[in-house]
Amino acid sequence: MSVELTHLTLYSDDPVSLARFWAAVFTKSVTQDQGPAPRPRVVFEEGRRPEVLYFERPRAGHLSGSGVALGIQSESGTLAQEVARLIGLGALILVEEKGLEGLPKVTMSDPGGNQFVVVPGKEEQLDWERVREAESQELTSGTATAVILVPDDERSGNGGA
Repeated sequence: MSVELTHLTLYSDDPVSLARFWAAVFTKSVTQDQGPAPRPRVVFEEGRRPEVLYFERPRAGHLSGSGVALGIQSESGTLAQEVARLIGLGALILVEEKGLEGLPKVTMSDPGGNQFVVVPGKEEQLDWERVREAESQELTSGTATAVILVPDDERSGNGGA
């Protein structure tokens, strides 16, 4: 038996503002769920998982910041650019660290206190993998490459004078 993720619900004391934040993150718009208790939502393309993010006020005994951590990756641009964009939308940096594979990741918090993780984009990950493979080959071949930086004035023979 297989299972598919169909939606996520994020809780906030201000679900409309939180929905606007996540809509801006994914460059989508906020719509209203049609049902007995309408709630803001962000809908993705059919077939994409999750298809919907819902936003609700916490119920009695439930806290904002549910402990679910979303993971997001920029489709273009660098990790630093995406983090800067998210800060501009109102997110906060909680932790900057290396993930299990050594790739950098940034744990952030949305305006409602829900944590999410930002990882490098696909192109940045490929660059990192190429560097890692090259380093691995150098270690196994027993050779190393050294780069010596020489200031421009020393290269011209002025010796810094």
